[in-house]
Amino acid sequence: MNTNNINDLIEGDRPKFIKLIKDLAEEYQLTIKDMLLVLQASVEDYESYSDFPNYERHRVTGTIRNKNTKRVLKPNSQGQVKLRNGFASQWVMQTKNI
Repeated sequence: MNTNNINDLIEGDRPKFIKLIKDLAEEYQLTIKDMLLVLQASVEDYESYSDFPNYERHRVTGTIRNKNTKRVLKPNSQGQVKLRNGFASQWVMQTKNI
């Protein structure tokens, strides 16, 4: 899809697009600005965890994702996500500071 098609898609249903971004930001407990950063993030924007090699943290937003599937983990009501390494697991805060 080229840039013109993307712009047409966004402008064609702008309110729906904005609502989608807001809903995603709310679901992952991020600001709308941070959600947009996550969506446009490249591979270099993530750092690996040494104790949990299957997970990465975004350098800007602190969002944590599975390294293999690229699925962003959804935090619990306290802003924590659970990382697992075999039988070991640990709850970590999803924060902007690395």
